[in-house]
Amino acid sequence: MMGISWQIKKRALVLPFLLFFAFGASAQPEAIATFESIGVYWSDAVDAGSENEGTIQYRPLGDSDWNDGFALWYDERGGDFGEAEYRGSLVNLTPNTEYEIKVTLESGTSEIITAITWSEEFPVASIVELPESSDTQLTIKDSGSEGGYLVYTYGESGTAEITGGTYNIKIDASYIIIRGLTLTGAEKHAIYLDVNAHHVIIEDNDISQWGRVLDDGFAKNFDSGVFSKATLGAQFIIQRNKIHHPNYDSNNWEEYRVATDTYHPEGAQAISFENTAGNHVIRYNEIYSDEDHYFNDGIGGLENYSYNGSPNRDSDIYGNYISHCWDDGIEAEGANRNVRIWGNYITKTFVGIATAGTSIGPLYIWRNIYGISQESDLSGWDSTRRGGFIKTQNKESYTG
Repeated sequence: MMGISWQIKKRALVLPFLLFFAFGASAQPEAIATFESIGVYWSDAVDAGSENEGTIQYRPLGDSDWNDGFALWYDERGGDFGEAEYRGSLVNLTPNTEYEIKVTLESGTSEIITAITWSEEFPVASIVELPESSDTQLTIKDSGSEGGYLVYTYGESGTAEITGGTYNIKIDASYIIIRGLTLTGAEKHAIYLDVNAHHVIIEDNDISQWGRVLDDGFAKNFDSGVFSKATLGAQFIIQRNKIHHPNYDSNNWEEYRVATDTYHPEGAQAISFENTAGNHVIRYNEIYSDEDHYFNDGIGGLENYSYNGSPNRDSDIYGNYISHCWDDGIEAEGANRNVRIWGNYITKTFVGIATAGTSIGPLYIWRNIYGISQESDLSGWDSTRRGGFIKTQNKESYTG
């Protein structure tokens, strides 16, 4: 089976895209993979309950020794929170590898399934070679397929530059790869993932100088290098891009915004997902700017304190360099159901990683490095407020 669709060998099927939320109807566990992680769900286990601990072990198919994973968490809430189920993640896995996964309850009930992590080699149906330069928005409506992506690039070497347009690129299609382009001067978002976008790979691009300005001289909030509010948009892979220097500056925490009546930072972002379907990977990107063109958040989105949010579920954010944000370096807020964040370097932001508040979970954060935290460049270094490495709070205590 090629590509990166959800694969559960126990049942020898690939879940169709529109059945993304349909797992959990049987007594067997279900698995949703990325390159280096697998989320595990078990909703109808015999004797399920918070007093009956569920443990998990895994091994590459064919190995003799089991490895222990973190114990599964039993979420008994159900309803708006999904199924009452055992839930957890396996991490630090190898891409394109089939794993045996054994889940066992303290009472003795046990099940074994297999799942395959995503391959880093993507099947290609055709390559669309773009001109060396263009000042016209590229709109993509034709889709590839699981068996072959449509690749938009300049060719074997060199790069194509797209300058201007409401968006540099608007994608309203699936199974698309945007590779090796230089994107500048977009009025709103450099890359806009529209309602029909899913299975989109954005890699090795240089993205800069996008976004609008309001009457108070600061940037329009949420104008982004990559933006999506596609509620069915799943499996967006954003990797090895340079996303830097938006057109206009965000306000810091000491600068009042006349246009929007707030001290809260508002401005451009590098990557923004608004209530997508999840199962994304954001890795190895460089997000940076200068003292006059700060971001609001580096990676973020909406809706906070919700049962979806950004990146919503079954997603990995790792290996990114993020700086120059007056609010959050990484904002992972909302459901955070099997969301994993690791190996990022974050500096020159107010908060390193914001998680206010995780409504479903579990959320995993490990081995990140955080440098400089400050709320403003107006106050002296000794008097400025620090935001901290991780922000986590409930809605009632939220102040910004």
